[in-house]
Amino acid sequence: MIRIAHAVITEGLKLKLTFGNGVSGTVEFSELATSPLFSPLTNDEFFENVTIVRDGRALAWGEELEICADSLFLRITGKHPEDIFHKSKAAL
Repeated sequence: MIRIAHAVITEGLKLKLTFGNGVSGTVEFSELATSPLFSPLTNDEFFENVTIVRDGRALAWGEELEICADSLFLRITGKHPEDIFHKSKAAL
């Protein structure tokens, strides 16, 4: 299970994330913030209040906005869901 261990604001709308498996990288939220759902991220005070929640399974900004660790891991690594989420035989 992918879990976020550390999140550090670097500059602008960027977070350096380190996952429990040792993978780390920076996520740029500028493009995401252009959508109405994520537009609160453009507020510096709001963005700086990021926390790791759900035992590392997500980032959250208060009760308003949450992004799962899986999607952030995929962004950082450039992998596709099928690369890390293997189908079980029961699902076939």
